[in-house]
Amino acid sequence: MIKSLPAADFKLPSQINGRHFRNLSPCGVLSFPSRRGKETDIPANTDDIRASVSKDIAALQQEVSRLQKMISAQGAEAYYEVRGRAGKVYDEALPRAKNAVAQIRAEGAAAAGAAREHPAATTTALALAGAIGFLAGYLLAGSPQPQHRHWWR
Repeated sequence: MIKSLPAADFKLPSQINGRHFRNLSPCGVLSFPSRRGKETDIPANTDDIRASVSKDIAALQQEVSRLQKMISAQGAEAYYEVRGRAGKVYDEALPRAKNAVAQIRAEGAAAAGAAREHPAATTTALALAGAIGFLAGYLLAGSPQPQHRHWWR
């Protein structure tokens, strides 16, 4: 059975490594309130920002790697499950197919034996089947065909 991913394993990028970036804008600039109460974008120390972003990228890469491993494991599990089911179906169908083939062979042998024992009846049955087929073909060929009207006429 395929397992679902637990929701607790997913972290927002703002929560990685136990740090919360409430004041981090999308472009990586810290926002501080100004004297008038409005937020002003003031770049923080460049080295600190680079280090922080590098740590975040590394954490995201580890998370992606872990998720890839989980998906790979689930795919392999699903493959083996389907393979096992197909094997069971094949194992169940094989004896039935062998039995059906044996019955068809037995019926064919019985029909061939009856044809050998009664050649006149066999000839009559085959001639009658041929005559019925010829008559059906003759009647179908002689019936008037509906005229096809073309769209341009």
